[in-house]
Amino acid sequence: MELYQLRTFLTVAEEQSLTRAADRLHISQPSVSTHIKALEEELGLALFIRTPKGMILSQQGVLIKSKAESALRAVEGVRRQADQLKKNITGVARVGLNIDAQYLRASDLLAVLHRRFPGLEVHYFQRHSLEFTQRVTSRGSPSCRLNARRNLSWSTLSSRPFSCRRSRP
Repeated sequence: MELYQLRTFLTVAEEQSLTRAADRLHISQPSVSTHIKALEEELGLALFIRTPKGMILSQQGVLIKSKAESALRAVEGVRRQADQLKKNITGVARVGLNIDAQYLRASDLLAVLHRRFPGLEVHYFQRHSLEFTQRVTSRGSPSCRLNARRNLSWSTLSSRPFSCRRSRP
């Protein structure tokens, strides 16, 4: 059973016509007929009563219709969730600081990160630059390093990109 067959089934049920369903779905009428026939064969049920005036749901079709609607809503929910996950950064970011967090205004950065990415858990590590390099491949290594220079800059230390630049006033 394919999603397009369920969409076609629901559209024919609403339109009560293969031709109007085809127009609405932007496919040919024979394709609509093929989708319905394939779905009926797979389910082993006659979903429609064919009349000279169009297509009317059978008793089995009425019962299947609510399940088909639920299935398509569930699929749409999965798509919305996936879209949301693509937009939101989640997980753990380990930020290595080579100087005092207050000097770098790391608390300001943390507030911004929590506001923009509520699913991101941020941990600060204060180490010397050499220690960062040694810990890159070890468990618990920082995801990035904040260097104190004229401008603040992020260095990405892991294979997952995470970087930003911010000029210090």
